[in-house]
Amino acid sequence: TSDVDRVAVRLLLGAMEDTAPGALAAITMPTLVLCGAQDNDNGSADRLAEALPAAQRVTIPGTHMSSVTVPEMGEALVAFLSD
Repeated sequence: TSDVDRVAVRLLLGAMEDTAPGALAAITMPTLVLCGAQDNDNGSADRLAEALPAAQRVTIPGTHMSSVTVPEMGEALVAFLSD
């Protein structure tokens, strides 16, 4: 749907590694876990938020690709960064 070079994307995805839960638990800075309501492309946003001690979980409308186009995305970012 994004009209990208599939070979390049496959190589990029292959370069990503999972982060151990213990390493996530060590991240104490405020973190926004912002995800579209129908976005399950990269695992559970809820589980990620639970693993981060200072995480705030926000759900906005959309899928992985469409959620970046809704006004709620910017609103959630501004609200988080304004706190």
